[in-house]
Amino acid sequence: MEKLIKKDLKIRQTKLIATLGITSEKKDLIKFIEEGVTCFRLNFSHGTLESHQKNVDNTREIIEEYNLPISLMVDTRGPEIRTGNFIDGEARILEGKEVTFRFLSPEKKDALSSDKEIWVNVNLPKILATPENSKVTKILLDDGQLIFKIIKINKQEENIKAKALNSWTITNYRGVNIPNLNNPMNFLNEYEKTTIKFAYLNCIEYIALSFVSKKEDVSKVENYLVELEKEFKFHWKPKLIPKIENNLAVTNFNEILENTSGIMIARGDLAVEIPYEETPRLEKRWIKECAKKGKISIVATQMLQSMVNNPTPTRAEVTDVFIAQYWGADSTMLSGESANGNFPFKAVKTMNRILRNNQNLPQRTKSGMIKIIDELLLREWSDTEKKKIDSPSDKPIALLVVNIVDQRWTSEVEELINRIELVAKSRILLIIVRSNFKHLLEHWGARSLLWAIHSQTKWSEESILTKQTNSYWLNIDCKNKLILSKKK
Repeated sequence: MEKLIKKDLKIRQTKLIATLGITSEKKDLIKFIEEGVTCFRLNFSHGTLESHQKNVDNTREIIEEYNLPISLMVDTRGPEIRTGNFIDGEARILEGKEVTFRFLSPEKKDALSSDKEIWVNVNLPKILATPENSKVTKILLDDGQLIFKIIKINKQEENIKAKALNSWTITNYRGVNIPNLNNPMNFLNEYEKTTIKFAYLNCIEYIALSFVSKKEDVSKVENYLVELEKEFKFHWKPKLIPKIENNLAVTNFNEILENTSGIMIARGDLAVEIPYEETPRLEKRWIKECAKKGKISIVATQMLQSMVNNPTPTRAEVTDVFIAQYWGADSTMLSGESANGNFPFKAVKTMNRILRNNQNLPQRTKSGMIKIIDELLLREWSDTEKKKIDSPSDKPIALLVVNIVDQRWTSEVEELINRIELVAKSRILLIIVRSNFKHLLEHWGARSLLWAIHSQTKWSEESILTKQTNSYWLNIDCKNKLILSKKK
């Protein structure tokens, strides 16, 4: 497996994120990796802390056992609106059927929905009765598959009467979208804090933030991470990836992007909140904007949706994956296809085939720094150099420092690289990554630097710590991550 994975990571530029199911076994994770996954997503809209912890532990065991550059992403639930559970797990709603929407309060948490009444997790009558939401006329369920027209809002009785505009079978815990909604819900509630704390304590590389509307939402999460660092006395800064999936986020896109590490284009909810014909144009513009600013762009939702039930994709889905890649997306993502579909491994394999087959088209060009690193990592080593590589006692004379704390190359790093180029042909290079190398993994064209350390040098982490060069010293933080600091 190790040889197969290293080969795949060396040649595929666009990365692949797969969502894990609630009970993904270790053997399943290995199979996903063999088929091309570079990052696993944990969806906190489903599952428990225990089930997510099991997935994290299994992934980290595989990473350690096979020395793999695989990252993890926690996807928060956000201030979302969802239905409760249905009697028999589903209900068939027919066109023209009048349904009552009710508030699933903590006191009524065991109430079950049916084709006559649907329970949701927020007090919609109270929210929709406000003047700010006077223009709201529809309620959409399950990514817009089932549409209701609002007939009457009963604030006192806490219910809403609505009429179905089409027929659809709705299942448990489906998302609720309300176009033009001014949502007063607290962005960073207690459940969100629990999720972010989980990500922090497990040193998760990425946190995808659901239903971000403005840059202040991101700031709230950043401030909470600072609080956690003060409480637990260790530094960990996951990369925050807001999901663009509502009208306000579209309006505030530029300010959101400026204050984050990248964005996820969550087309499912987005195409319900805005006219769906607008999403391709926005997807293309946002990918280009991310590339220009060096931010991560992830295209998600329904990329291979038919493979939830079918072993092969539609030709339109193949083209959809290709277009995201061609426009220059850093990563494409699978959701239900890998989490609970009937053909999860085939879905991953299919996406991997599309990405690898079309990656030589001129989607993007690498920055000068990435090109230099590629030349250093992929060059052929002479027999003399190989002997030096195999010798633990042979101290390196140059150190390449990859500073990815804010994912920008500093002038200090550039100066070091210039020095390294002068000696690269005659002496071995020691490549060290500051903070956490896996924060780079979902960038287009990124290489596994940790793999380079272990495959092209034989120094252990302990021996690396004793080496000092170019006025830097190395250490390991409390979570066993290599860190680099300027020598005093």
